[in-house]
Amino acid sequence: MTGETVSGGALLNDDSSVRPRVAIVSYTWTSKVPYKFLSELLQILEPIAERIVLIDGNTERITMGSEKVEVRDIATSMHAAKDIQPAFYSKLLWLTKCIKAQLLTSIELVRIIKEVNVVLFYLAYPFYLAHLLTAKLLGKKPWRL
Repeated sequence: MTGETVSGGALLNDDSSVRPRVAIVSYTWTSKVPYKFLSELLQILEPIAERIVLIDGNTERITMGSEKVEVRDIATSMHAAKDIQPAFYSKLLWLTKCIKAQLLTSIELVRIIKEVNVVLFYLAYPFYLAHLLTAKLLGKKPWRL
């Protein structure tokens, strides 16, 4: 829900005794900066969520200390286009990794979809279109952060 403020109670549906089971889908960026926010997001969600499933490829960059957080590592990370030469090969490799990351993340989302009731997408529009479509086709309302 971009541009909309959602209260904590909205995540709990109508029954405040039901705690959300949350999946967070994150894109595997080269930069380490987004992972600081992602670690803080996990700390914020931990007290209000029954369960949190994180799907990402750079899981070693995430700080988490809760048993509620289950990590699904897709074992794919991106590189900066300028890091590999020649540039054509670097861009081709980046595109291949991007497609692989989308497929692996979508597969993980399908595996856990019955175990969660909220799917949050953090970072990387338009690179998570496959994930958005997967969540939507499986009847979950995707939220973009």
